[in-house]
Amino acid sequence: MSALFPSAHRTSDNTSGRHTTRRIITAAVTASGIDFPFAAQLFMVRRTRAEGAHKSEEIICGITSLSPEKANAHQLLCLNRGHWSIENKLHNPRDVTYREDHSRIRKHHGAHTLASLKNLAIGLHALGVFNTRKSPSKTIPKMNRKLARFPQIAIDFCITPYSKNLLRRTK
Repeated sequence: MSALFPSAHRTSDNTSGRHTTRRIITAAVTASGIDFPFAAQLFMVRRTRAEGAHKSEEIICGITSLSPEKANAHQLLCLNRGHWSIENKLHNPRDVTYREDHSRIRKHHGAHTLASLKNLAIGLHALGVFNTRKSPSKTIPKMNRKLARFPQIAIDFCITPYSKNLLRRTK
């Protein structure tokens, strides 16, 4: 096994009451004999998670076009973890807050248009566009409730001429 997978990396962290260990092993495709177009490396990530008495293990196998010179085991593990940030920052709010999976809009361009509007709302929230000094919206549902109570905020945003300060990030 060590000849086929010569490169390995391991990380551990304790967050939200869980202990998670991730271990990745990688191998160049030439060493494995796999003939897959554009494949440069194989990898296997083993994630072990312990939360109290409950323990779980997940194994993910993959192929990448990144050569070992372009991405070592540590970098591939970071890329694998970064992949989930899209799910957590965009898809999860669309699924949970806007209940996109339960939408009954399927015809013509309705679903695409609605998804674009939801992405716009999520993006504007991330920029802090609708935050006021008195009541910053910490979550997307809070922002939605605030705009439902005070629709003039959204209307003012839509009709205000563009300025460089309009979309500046608030801190």
